[in-house]
Amino acid sequence: MNGGPSPIIAAKQRHDLAEVARRTGISIPATGGTVTVRCPMPAHGHPDRTPSLRLYLDDGMWYCFACSDRAGDVVQWVEETEGVPWRQAVEILDSGRSLTNAWAGAPSAYGSPGGSTVAGEIERPNLSRTSTDRVQEALDAAWEQVTTGPLHARAVAYLAGRGINVTRLESYTGRLEAGHTTSYGPSLTQLLFGEGFTADELVDAGLTHRYPDGRTADFYRQRVLLPVRTREGRIAGLVGRNVGDQRWPKYKSPPRTVLYDKSVNLYQPLPRPKHPDGRVIVVEGTIDALAIAVSAIRLGRAHQFCPITQSGKELSALQVDTAIRLHPGPLLISFDGDAVGRDSNRRLATAIRSRGRRTAVIDLPDGEDPASWLSRFGPTALDKWDPATPQSPPSMSAGESLTPVMAL
Repeated sequence: MNGGPSPIIAAKQRHDLAEVARRTGISIPATGGTVTVRCPMPAHGHPDRTPSLRLYLDDGMWYCFACSDRAGDVVQWVEETEGVPWRQAVEILDSGRSLTNAWAGAPSAYGSPGGSTVAGEIERPNLSRTSTDRVQEALDAAWEQVTTGPLHARAVAYLAGRGINVTRLESYTGRLEAGHTTSYGPSLTQLLFGEGFTADELVDAGLTHRYPDGRTADFYRQRVLLPVRTREGRIAGLVGRNVGDQRWPKYKSPPRTVLYDKSVNLYQPLPRPKHPDGRVIVVEGTIDALAIAVSAIRLGRAHQFCPITQSGKELSALQVDTAIRLHPGPLLISFDGDAVGRDSNRRLATAIRSRGRRTAVIDLPDGEDPASWLSRFGPTALDKWDPATPQSPPSMSAGESLTPVMAL
């Protein structure tokens, strides 16, 4: 019996991530560490306006924030860039040849003023073609369609299965807070055509894909939809939680439009805290933020807790500043319970503390996220996330060591 390493492990021993990234046309420093670059993988289908692929060079692992759960090692990198099974990926690794970079030499067309500029690419919203008012009208009409009785009921049922009674939030806000994509009959795009919207307008609202041959299709399919709202409560975009093929990314955020920019907008299901001990909680997913909001309402503390998320693991500098302005108290940070989530916890805490604000990091157990944690232990588990309670050490202040307030 051969006692040597498996072919995949052996390939990983022969080729490090920095080498593979350089073969993909990505400039990598010689010092190792962590680097964020533009995602080169054609199957992921997003020309990064803001780099979203995190390379953990010392560990030989990568993670694509824009693709949610897409992650892997050097073998999986080649599988993704070349579209081949692992055995062929190993052969390509050993060949030493250059690897495919989906966007090499192509400008980012994501939300560009002129729409798509990459040959064969699905058309992106054109920021100057359709008026802001008309984009708003399209989003409002779409929200009305995806929250009709049966579709709203499907969203409520899915969230109930996750331990989240979204109707509590709806009773609190006085508006519908969850919808669902259509599955039978006319597509959302077809329904909106029937209301007088054009393909140009629906593309520019981030609701419809248009292919080079003119065909159209819904941007969201087989997803529960949650609204990202403006300060005035108007819908700026929709975040879709995958409830279909598990090979698809868990979350799908809107493309950049005249109303939505992922580096600007945040999902915030509750208003800013009015309580002196209010807590703004930054989490990874919209379902997590929703679960916290519902738990806070059930505890009678909706005025105290304010969950927010970018629907991803990175907040822009502008979003960090927005979070800080929501309340003068320490910000709580709790991304998913995995290595990447814990890394994001600390990166965000460092960014906040550099602005002179206090933070508290909540580390969840492996495999948990805030929604699953609250589903397991109920809304009273939210008490453990408050650094003012006796079971938690004091909050950190700027300049203190970065130790978690609570490792749950």
